[in-house]
Amino acid sequence: MPALQDYLDKEKMSQAAFGKKIGVGQTMVQQWVSNKRPISVDKALDIEAIFGINADLLNNDISVLENRLLIRRQAKLPGNN
Repeated sequence: MPALQDYLDKEKMSQAAFGKKIGVGQTMVQQWVSNKRPISVDKALDIEAIFGINADLLNNDISVLENRLLIRRQAKLPGNN
């Protein structure tokens, strides 16, 4: 994923440190960066929430992401607990 590698380079963050913050190992992050495995919708949303990287840039299944983002964001609105 170019967006993920760009972020890691810009922040001078190791794959291991990034993975630790989102609950995956360095190997998984390496597979995402090298496009050997896609980033799951759930992890893309976690990455967006933690690091601010747009989830749409991390996963090609935009229609699914849009729906999941809408649900997650609506759940965080005041009065929706």
